[in-house]
Amino acid sequence: MNLLKIIHCTINPQKYSFIPVRICLGYMRQIRLQTTDIPPKENSSDDVSTKVKPTKQSNLMEFFDTTENLYESKIIHGRWWYIDELRLKSNEDLHKLWYVLLKERNRLLTMEEEYRHQHELFPSPERIDKVEESMRNILSVVRERDMAYNLLETGKTGEQTPQIRETSFGLLRYYKPKERIVPFYKNRYYQLLWGKRKAEAWTSIFKRRYNEFQEHQEHQETNRIRKIVANVIQKYPHLRNEEGRVMEDYKQRYDFEHYSIPKRLARRPKLRAHQTVWN
Repeated sequence: MNLLKIIHCTINPQKYSFIPVRICLGYMRQIRLQTTDIPPKENSSDDVSTKVKPTKQSNLMEFFDTTENLYESKIIHGRWWYIDELRLKSNEDLHKLWYVLLKERNRLLTMEEEYRHQHELFPSPERIDKVEESMRNILSVVRERDMAYNLLETGKTGEQTPQIRETSFGLLRYYKPKERIVPFYKNRYYQLLWGKRKAEAWTSIFKRRYNEFQEHQEHQETNRIRKIVANVIQKYPHLRNEEGRVMEDYKQRYDFEHYSIPKRLARRPKLRAHQTVWN
């Protein structure tokens, strides 16, 4: 019955929004005690030959926090695993540690969602970051060992080499193969962008207009920089013999600003006749 109350609270939060988190956590505690595997009491009168050892059932309450930490505002925890420490462990130990961290992360994410649903603050949320950092370090150590083994056996790293592929719209893009949860034949985004190896005929018009637009943008950028350089040389005549170097300096400067500043924030001020970048 208590489990049904929690399920109803999760399915219809508006109807049961008045139930505080302490009540739901109390229900969780009762369910924990009810679902805990308690061995039956032995009766001396029973025959030994008729005794049947009960099988241990999976306890889903392991994915919830312990009862001691339910009402704590701050939980004491340790640090993450360093890469140097993980390099000293064997592959079997790394495999066991990975699943321990995976279970811990699932438990923390479950409790975080429960606290968020009850409009309460999740105590010590940095625990999730530390667990994920440890998992990333394990992956990096396993990757190092795989690369070392492949270099020793085949002379290659064994990793997927990035390549430049043509999208379904006929544009060249940088593509790096990697493992994904959803297979490629069920991933709609992949099928839309990379599904077709060869672009269709209608994309030729699109590519031509796109290239014209890119060339027009580059031409406008070059003319704008050329005007600025002309104003600089007019103000500093000793740079007349180094016009090419000044042009390259301004190109690098504006290319750096273009890639470092987001487009929605990139607003280049118009320089006046007496202003230069070197002022």
